[in-house]
Amino acid sequence: RGRDPRSQALASAGSLRPPSRALHRRSTAAPCLAAISLYHLDTNFLILALSEPGAQRASLLALSQTLLQIQMSGLAWYEFCRGQRTPEQLAVGRSFLTSDGIVPLTEEVAREAGEVFRRLGSPRGHAGDIVIGVTAALSGAILLTDNGRDFAGIPNLRLG
Repeated sequence: RGRDPRSQALASAGSLRPPSRALHRRSTAAPCLAAISLYHLDTNFLILALSEPGAQRASLLALSQTLLQIQMSGLAWYEFCRGQRTPEQLAVGRSFLTSDGIVPLTEEVAREAGEVFRRLGSPRGHAGDIVIGVTAALSGAILLTDNGRDFAGIPNLRLG
């Protein structure tokens, strides 16, 4: 009764329903988030938020109740989509992002990510993480992740 559709969808894996973006409103429950206006999600953060109760889910739900923008790099969204996900899970995941919430890999991002990749010694196991991190850094976003060490050394990247 009166529960946010996102909360309902997350609470019941058997009845995932895409919630409405119209639910975005300013919340007093998360005042520490108000100073930042843009967040990017790492793949692992979204997977954890949608699959089990915990800190990631609580953070995502708190953000979704504000006017803050939630986005993902196109590469992170691809990583999410390539997993074993149902259409309902994809719809719920997408519903947390703004209408322009999947940020494309632009020439500027590719060039900067290539420079960072070389500067970090070409860490082949983290090439995708570098693209995700550089996308967030160039967007001025806080990157929400559980794998902070995968993004070490990316200039101007703020992790949350």
